[in-house]
Amino acid sequence: MTNNQPLPNKGRATYEHDVSPPTKDDIDRIMHRIREEVASEQSSRAQVTEGAVAESAPSPIPEAGVEPFAERPSGPPGNRVEDFLLADDEAFLENAYRRILNRDLDHGGRERFLARLKAKQISKLEVLARLRYSPEGRANGVPIRGGLAVWGLMKAVFRVPILGYLPALLIHLIRLPVAVANQERTTEDLWQAINENRDIVNKKVDHEKFWDVVNGKADNGRLAELESKLAALASEQARLLHKYQDQKRTLLDSQRRLNLLLEEARKRLPEPFDQEQVATLTAAADHWLDAHYVSFEDAFRGTRAEIKQRAEVYLELIRSVGAGTEEHPVIDLGCGRGELLELLKDHNLVARGIDLNQLLVKECRDTGFEVIEADAMDYLRKLHQASVGAITGLHLIEHIPFNQLVQLLDECLRVLKPGGLVAFETPNPENLRVGACNFYFDPTHLHPLPPLMSQFLLEARGYVAVEIKRLSEHRSVESLPLSPAETPDAQALNRVIEFINANFATAPDYAVIGYKA
Repeated sequence: MTNNQPLPNKGRATYEHDVSPPTKDDIDRIMHRIREEVASEQSSRAQVTEGAVAESAPSPIPEAGVEPFAERPSGPPGNRVEDFLLADDEAFLENAYRRILNRDLDHGGRERFLARLKAKQISKLEVLARLRYSPEGRANGVPIRGGLAVWGLMKAVFRVPILGYLPALLIHLIRLPVAVANQERTTEDLWQAINENRDIVNKKVDHEKFWDVVNGKADNGRLAELESKLAALASEQARLLHKYQDQKRTLLDSQRRLNLLLEEARKRLPEPFDQEQVATLTAAADHWLDAHYVSFEDAFRGTRAEIKQRAEVYLELIRSVGAGTEEHPVIDLGCGRGELLELLKDHNLVARGIDLNQLLVKECRDTGFEVIEADAMDYLRKLHQASVGAITGLHLIEHIPFNQLVQLLDECLRVLKPGGLVAFETPNPENLRVGACNFYFDPTHLHPLPPLMSQFLLEARGYVAVEIKRLSEHRSVESLPLSPAETPDAQALNRVIEFINANFATAPDYAVIGYKA
């Protein structure tokens, strides 16, 4: 490009270095075009507000930070000035050269414009005008809508000392209503953002960083830090809520037992206690750890949803023997929080729960399940022979001494209908981590029961088709992958991996299932 190339019918201005002082005719023509452009812009805004769709071609310029076009487009008609201004300085230059001059940005152009753009010594509009109205740009004739000639010359006039102040002031006065409207919209958007994030403000999480976010000043690192603090706050809130629920449960249980003791004492005062009252007080004392055990279940057993998912394995077994009807219901011994009862109810199967923990019984009844507070043996002894379709006990038999377990199995066999089943789930000590550690999380567990021993016990008490079902579903069990054959010493290494998987990644629970002939 050469110096002092004239704009067609727009006066004279240099396009490489300095600007020659414009004449009065130049300024008159500029102001005339400025008024036309402002009127056109206001008309366009009104059409958009009324819902009219303005004619617009796809933008040839990628957004700021996006890689420039790999191809050299020929510059289809309809290019707009604002489309060129979206990219940052270097990407803007590269795309302007490709769209207007139909070639890549050369070293001379980079040296001439890039540093001045970054230093705000020249505007992008001036660069566009210099490129478009250079001999090369005029030869290509790429149409650019948006008053490029006017705005480019106007920017150049603004730089003229003293003389440039007048048109600049006039332009700002003309655009003042638009600027005020934009500011009002920005203020409304800001308050909307504040209202949407009011919960963050109320939580008092680092107000300075919050306002940085609102003002768009926070970098990604500070945003991530804020999100991390909010997540930690939510986690702490959940923990405190859980602790509050535990304390409330314990307090209510203590209050209930204290009222019972006071009532018994009031009945006999000043007389001494009789045998029945002593038995009542003793029974109340047996439940003093009920709340503690419920808290243990919540902490170590797993969430209600997880236990319900794990119990799905028993659905088809129960259906296969025709259990879950009014004549032959399912009896869930040690029903706990009632996850299996809920699952069976969801599938329209009749089930009844038995448990000794008064708090768990109350919670199940409040949920709408039929649950009886009783000892499993005492309850089974009161049932008629062959009156039950299936009996389940999830994590029950590890709590029962061996002699009582044998008696329990005998009573289950008596009350089952022919073809009915029992299914007892228990921790699997074949998994060394379970057998050596996790089993003893529950202090009421007596000792682990190996699968083959449980299978033998059921067969010895008269059950048929006894099977062991090792359970890994919904238990986060992960095995180590074997090494590829091409790995050095793969065969020896895989033997070690198989040993680890067999002893540490095997099913953490199993069910022993038996049928009545």
